[in-house]
Amino acid sequence: MGLLYCHHCADNALTPIFPAPPPSWEATPIKALGLMGLGLAIYSGLEGTQKQAANFNMTFFWVIWMQLGVYASALFGNLYRHFNPFATVVELLHSVPLPTRAQTKFAALAPKPSSSTLNGVALLWFLAYAYYELFGNSHPENLSIALLLYLAYCVAGSALLGKTRFFAEADFIGVYFNFLGRLNQSIRGLFNRQDAAGLEWPAPSMPAVVFIAGLFSTIAFDGLRNTEWWWSSVYPLFCSTDTLAHTTSPQSNAWFEQFEQSLFIASPFLLGFLFVAAVRAARRLAQSSLGTAELTKLFAPCLMPLVVTYGFSHYFCLLLSQGIQIIHLLSDPLDAGWNLFGTRGMFRSPVILDAQVVWLIQLFSILCGHAVSVFLLHQRAFDIFREEKKANAGNCRYSQLIIARRLLPHRTFQSSH
Repeated sequence: MGLLYCHHCADNALTPIFPAPPPSWEATPIKALGLMGLGLAIYSGLEGTQKQAANFNMTFFWVIWMQLGVYASALFGNLYRHFNPFATVVELLHSVPLPTRAQTKFAALAPKPSSSTLNGVALLWFLAYAYYELFGNSHPENLSIALLLYLAYCVAGSALLGKTRFFAEADFIGVYFNFLGRLNQSIRGLFNRQDAAGLEWPAPSMPAVVFIAGLFSTIAFDGLRNTEWWWSSVYPLFCSTDTLAHTTSPQSNAWFEQFEQSLFIASPFLLGFLFVAAVRAARRLAQSSLGTAELTKLFAPCLMPLVVTYGFSHYFCLLLSQGIQIIHLLSDPLDAGWNLFGTRGMFRSPVILDAQVVWLIQLFSILCGHAVSVFLLHQRAFDIFREEKKANAGNCRYSQLIIARRLLPHRTFQSSH
């Protein structure tokens, strides 16, 4: 905690590395809720039951925080900037100075990386998070340990870079929710030109473009590996004929698991490469004087509607079945027989909808995502190319079509899934 302050050599005055917290932050209820939620999630994972569905931290983090919070931020703006418990912990540590002579040297030697580098670090953290979700055998105890490790990263990173810059560029959760907030602003800008600044906001760097591609590709890959086609067409390539002849269900296969994990890690970069190729082709058609990298950063945020709606369709049943369990888990977060708020007996059974209804909701969600994404691409194309003499409406629309076309295979797969 001593790293949070440094001395000026001239007057030996104590100066915070972090910006001062806003006045009366203690009175902000949403910050208090975020801090209590993080603390309870860590404690319940370490001290409570290890049954995934019966422990508060699994439902709170995976379903409420990283799913429901995503959709709420897309609809109402970046709510996470108020809720962020890691930032709240940093603000708390701000008030505990431990000045030493070494802090001056630390402040002088603190790195000053570029935004692109910090976005790259956020991308690596996101890949680690997504890998842990799909392949990490998550359970309450190791989730609590992961949250503690990420908290330590946030404290150290904020000390090195400053709170504002760290949570804007190197915190992968903050970067994700910032994209969602900009998406909300972009949609509002379509209907109210006073909010049109959201339409003009590009991805800050090429690693941020890959980050957006990763948000989409990891969801698509998770759906793909659970399809019948994946196990009937891809899995047999890694098994001998004898193995397939004597088994009725897929068995553990080290080579196949390594293939899945490698493809999963590579998917954001592969999708990012395809997106850049599509933008490059659109640039040639539009005869734009802007570079491919600049255009890629301008168009990439328009894919966020697909991220949100594909995620919603993929996790919709989980929200219904497990998300509602948070009501009784609040009364008994450790599965110790408590009934703190009198809700322990409420909503114990998951909500299960008719399969036809679920399919229709998922299909409608995906169609809405494509419609909004194409609309944003259309508006962005006209905002960019209308100022260039060689551009015309046909080129703008065709460039938008090229960018959207590469997503059609994913749409077909996800709809069938």
